[in-house]
Amino acid sequence: MMSDSTIVLTVGLPESENVEDVLTAGDISLACIPHLEPLVAALIAVGASHKPVVLRYRANAPFVLSYVECRLQDASHVPLLQHVLSIPTLVALQLHLPAFGPEALPVLYAPSLTAVVLRGELPCTYQFLHAMRASSLEKLQIFFHRNQWDKLNTLDESLRDHAYMLALAPTSFPVLRTVRVEEVELHPRWSDVSFGCAIRPLMHIPTLEDVEVQLDASPLWVSVDDLARVAVVWSDLRRLVLTCKTAAKRAPTVDALSHLEAACRNLVELVLPKIRLQEPESLGAHPGRLIDAPVGNHPLRTLHLPCQTARTVSSEYCWELGWQIEQLFPYLEPDTEDACITRPASLFSDWDMIRKGILDAKAAKSIHIMSML
Repeated sequence: MMSDSTIVLTVGLPESENVEDVLTAGDISLACIPHLEPLVAALIAVGASHKPVVLRYRANAPFVLSYVECRLQDASHVPLLQHVLSIPTLVALQLHLPAFGPEALPVLYAPSLTAVVLRGELPCTYQFLHAMRASSLEKLQIFFHRNQWDKLNTLDESLRDHAYMLALAPTSFPVLRTVRVEEVELHPRWSDVSFGCAIRPLMHIPTLEDVEVQLDASPLWVSVDDLARVAVVWSDLRRLVLTCKTAAKRAPTVDALSHLEAACRNLVELVLPKIRLQEPESLGAHPGRLIDAPVGNHPLRTLHLPCQTARTVSSEYCWELGWQIEQLFPYLEPDTEDACITRPASLFSDWDMIRKGILDAKAAKSIHIMSML
């Protein structure tokens, strides 16, 4: 909704449905669209108008209002959304959110929504989600940008926006399974984004199975405490994908893998920017376990550390760590991307040598199995 009390709506089929028979029409009166009569009455009551509605539909098919996209500019117009969210056929919603003040937003009931896309500053998206009651919501996507006052790199709660302290109620999103949070910035940001801070409100939703965070401009900081909490609250997690173009200097230790192995027994894909490696004073022929966890039967298939591109510890340590990671996650699929054999050993990164240890462990296991036949 624009500052001149003009509403901007897109209704019909979501843009992601790339079908050739979708037609687009403009200059449609809201009153002509099924189910929007209550919204028309509400707009008249507050003296608001609407820009020409973009209507997408399939030719020769009955029109069912299942998708709405709306741009909000004023928090005072948020209650008008209830007239849209109450439409029983509405299953998908995309909202462009303004900056809200510290006041709580009115409760919004969206019983039929299964997919929501929110765009705006991250604190505003959490304020909006805190007001939602979406009993059928399964998938949430957040595209956020940062403002210059947004403190996402500190453990001092007094310096953070109050919205990061909000706890999203599990009863408001009882079937939410998939969450994707993506940064949308035009220029690099030099201050870190703390995963634990940025995702904290969502950590109260225990049903999540697929969580992805992608930062294109800011360094991502993931701590071992963050992953320990993930292991506690998201025990049904199947995918945890945390990516960035530049990792923060701070990183979790290898102990984080133990937390996830012990608690997230359904995890099949794990992507972390990097882990912090600290080499023991000496590595003997039998250095013992570098990861404090028993040999397991975990279903993890994919492990990737895309920002682990430097050499910080000895090749021997990384190789031994890779061997023990394979014991911890015996079903890991070989990662042969950018295969080590294409480069001199002197150019191997820590991750290269960890992968080599994993591959060598698998090869040794295969030889042992064959010898037992």
